[in-house]
Amino acid sequence: MSPSSRLPDRAGARAPGRLADGLASLAWVLLAAMPLAMAIANRSSTLMVALAAAAAIASRVAGREPAIAMERARDDLRRPLVLAGLAFLLLAAVSLAWSHHPGRSLSLYGELVLAALAPFLLHLALPGRVPDRVWVLAAVLVAAGALWIAAELAMGVSLRAGLGFRSQTYIFKRSATAILIVFWPVAAWLWLDGRRGVAIVVGGLVLVAILWAHAAAAAMGFMAGLTLLLVARESRRAATGLLAAALAISLLLAPVFGTLAARTLGERTLDALHDMQARDRVLIWESFGEVIRLRPWTGTGFGTSSELGRDPVAAEVPESRRLMLAVGHPHNGYVQVWTELGLPGAALAGLVLGLLCAGIARLPGPGAAAALAVAGSAGAIMLVAHGAWQGWWITALGAAAIWLLRLPAPRDPARPRP
Repeated sequence: MSPSSRLPDRAGARAPGRLADGLASLAWVLLAAMPLAMAIANRSSTLMVALAAAAAIASRVAGREPAIAMERARDDLRRPLVLAGLAFLLLAAVSLAWSHHPGRSLSLYGELVLAALAPFLLHLALPGRVPDRVWVLAAVLVAAGALWIAAELAMGVSLRAGLGFRSQTYIFKRSATAILIVFWPVAAWLWLDGRRGVAIVVGGLVLVAILWAHAAAAAMGFMAGLTLLLVARESRRAATGLLAAALAISLLLAPVFGTLAARTLGERTLDALHDMQARDRVLIWESFGEVIRLRPWTGTGFGTSSELGRDPVAAEVPESRRLMLAVGHPHNGYVQVWTELGLPGAALAGLVLGLLCAGIARLPGPGAAAALAVAGSAGAIMLVAHGAWQGWWITALGAAAIWLLRLPAPRDPARPRP
């Protein structure tokens, strides 16, 4: 065989490799672009991560490496944290049997599963190491997402209104929240890479976007994450213990959270927090607390919080607290778990959170600090914010986990930056 006759075979052998590399690069870019996409379209995180997962899986297939993803799946599905999460999903599915709004419950359950599955599949298919250029791109796009929010609000969302998109300013609260969650692992990489000034600047931009968007829950999350980071610098064990205690208290006190808030805050504080709708939130928590008292063992079924105003349990709630059952969700994820899944759901949620804290404690120093910031921010946000099962939120947490699990070891100061 002549040399020229073998060239097509060599080219054909190289083609799958080039295709696989290109698809993997596309997956990284889509994942890194999620913060900017959320700034533009505030529910787009699941779509972006799902597209990234499809590209990453196609990359493994093109590179004839599907066994790598399958092996990682077998390993991950044996982990206690993953098993506890699957048990929670199973209980949620079983609870559809006693939901009085099966259509709504099934729809929200499907949204939750898709939102959790997309980042899990992406994690399985992506390479274990993130190229430095991808980390840089992620940092740039986190900053770009924050700047987009600030620019939109500075212009009075005129561009969005002119294009016929939703132009209410409150929609940026979701965007700012998602950007915050992804910011922590990206900032950790910048810090590890010696770009500490850049990390501080990007963090400042994220904070500006949060404050400009009047995202009070995200502001609470930012402060909680930063607090845990500062504590972790002195003692990682103390920071992990603080996180575990805060999550446990939030979950255990959820059934009486409204009553405790009303007694603790007082009238003056509630008036001072008028812009945060504190008084309405307390009334909502008290109303949902009545439902927890009435259905402590089973809850009302997964996803039913949005329909409680017309649920049979509403007739059993005192009339003075019945109106607030129609607000759509309890503005507290811990209360929502108790309301919909009762004590079994709260117990499984507690197991998931406990295993999460134990897993964070075993991470290397920088990874643990970033994970503490993510978990602390998420835990604080869940105290006062959106519905617990919204897809964009679940996927944002999954995206942050992907970055966290791929943080590199601290760089040797003597080693030059590539």
